Amino acid sequence: MKVLSWIGVLVLAGSTWGQKFPQRKHQIEVRKHYGYMLPFRPQIYELIEGPATAWEFSYVRPTDGSETWEQAYRFPKIGWTFLWMDLSNPEEIGHTAALFPNLRIPFNKGRLQSIFQMGLGLGYIEKPFHPKTNFKNLAIGSHINALMQLQFNLEYQLLKKTSITLGTALTHYSNAATRRPNLGFNIWTFSAGIRQGFGPKWEALAPRFARHIERWRPYARISMGTTQATIDDPKNYPVLSVAGGASKRRGEKFSFLGQMEYQLNTSNEAVMLNRELEPTSSAPHRVGVALGGRMHFGLVSLQFEQGAYLYNPSGLRGLLYHRLQATASITSNHHVAIGVKTHFAQAENLEIGYVYVW
Repeated sequence: MKVLSWIGVLVLAGSTWGQKFPQRKHQIEVRKHYGYMLPFRPQIYELIEGPATAWEFSYVRPTDGSETWEQAYRFPKIGWTFLWMDLSNPEEIGHTAALFPNLRIPFNKGRLQSIFQMGLGLGYIEKPFHPKTNFKNLAIGSHINALMQLQFNLEYQLLKKTSITLGTALTHYSNAATRRPNLGFNIWTFSAGIRQGFGPKWEALAPRFARHIERWRPYARISMGTTQATIDDPKNYPVLSVAGGASKRRGEKFSFLGQMEYQLNTSNEAVMLNRELEPTSSAPHRVGVALGGRMHFGLVSLQFEQGAYLYNPSGLRGLLYHRLQATASITSNHHVAIGVKTHFAQAENLEIGYVYVW
């Protein structure tokens, strides 16, 4: 009898598997996370006393295709999320909290979907490093930090207004070296959740397509930021970056780019003195070249760069560097940008800049 019951369940599930219930314009989601902080440095390992658990609360709204990029990405959802996390170290870390927008891009259509989710926002660390009261936390030096979260989820629409989710996430906290120390936190978790829709039914607009300039377009960027040299030196040193390059659009989603960059980092001399190296007048100066790509989401784009130094007389931070940059278009020629320059897992500086595109 039990076998027949299971057969009946499978037949019923199979008959409804391909049926896609209409979505609702407004959705509320709750997720529970469980995982661990990744010990990528010995200083991080010393802080791990147990698992990482978190609650995630989101307001989610599906896009309707009113922008051409929404149709290109198969009508992604936009979420606004509050994340509350316990890292099992109440004495040296405490709780963390974050508030951030996120984009949820489906890989397929149907009632069962695989979703890539990425979010950027602000995070709060309850107990950062303090030289007297919390000297063991050598990972984070500030209460306020940037948060980046990447998730991969499976979503199944269980009922007309209800979906369930299973997934995994990587959550990163960092202040981009605006306050030392800044090793950052990387937390890997698995999650399960439920999303409930309400309000009017969601309806997609008729497809339409945009024509983009697919020639190489030269651009120039100037950015400024600050960084600290060491834990013992509270001074914020200015950083200047000037770059020139060209990018080529490939359809609605992506651009390729290449550029040459000059950077002036006035903290290099202080870093060399701290390491008992002899600084020179040329130590702050560096020149590099980079290749990268840019993902487009309407007026906003997300840029990734992989660079190598051609000139680095200080020898600090190795040969390779990377940049993650978000850009917003004011007009077709004028853009503003905010980004972070890193050397693998180590941030060098936060920067805010202006970009002109010909």
